Amino acid sequence: MNNRKMIQPSPLRVDQPNTPLKGAPGGTAVQADQRSNTEKLRYLHGMLRELRDISEAERMQFLWHLLEMAYIDSGDILRAHNQTQILKN
Repeated sequence: MNNRKMIQPSPLRVDQPNTPLKGAPGGTAVQADQRSNTEKLRYLHGMLRELRDISEAERMQFLWHLLEMAYIDSGDILRAHNQTQILKN
């Protein structure tokens, strides 16, 4: 039996650490649907960062590599999304 303590990722905003997202676990499905695409992207980006850090700490190199690529890609998507939003306004 594995006695490792499971680390529960927290639903934090990337741009404002320690600020929970609206509609995060514990909220309703309606609240989650009302989140903007930007909030969803920030949430995913933050979760990928946390998972990447956990896999690094546990020395899971291949998993870390995959999560690192996804983290970088999600950051690129988020930046492009933010630039598109700025141009619309």
